[in-house]
Amino acid sequence: MKRILILDDERSITFSLSRCLQSDHVQVICCNDSTSAKDVLLRKPIDAVIADVRLSATNPYEVLDFIQHVRTRHRNIPLIMMSGTEDLKAETMEEGADYFFQKPLDVDELLGLLQRLGLRVASPQASAVSMDLQF
Repeated sequence: MKRILILDDERSITFSLSRCLQSDHVQVICCNDSTSAKDVLLRKPIDAVIADVRLSATNPYEVLDFIQHVRTRHRNIPLIMMSGTEDLKAETMEEGADYFFQKPLDVDELLGLLQRLGLRVASPQASAVSMDLQF
């Protein structure tokens, strides 16, 4: 079974995304802060990470530290970033993010990317839930 780690400080986003991505072949693990996400990465094999750029209102650069952590210890994990703004897009890509999605998130596009990465999530057309979500 493949595993996707979702990191976002908004629980509604992690919940909704996990419902879209969970399948018989994919386990979704949700974290709401970078400390718990780093712990998961140390304890379990992860096949892809989806993370919000803005994790903390008090530290806008927390995500850059997280990206450095992933790239230092888990070089081959695809790192997918998402954000409502493009404020840190250049920095996240320079630090090692592989993909960047602008919110509101196009869930069908995300599902297609994950399938191309070899993760057997629900197909974009078959995911009725994804049609109703705006991230």
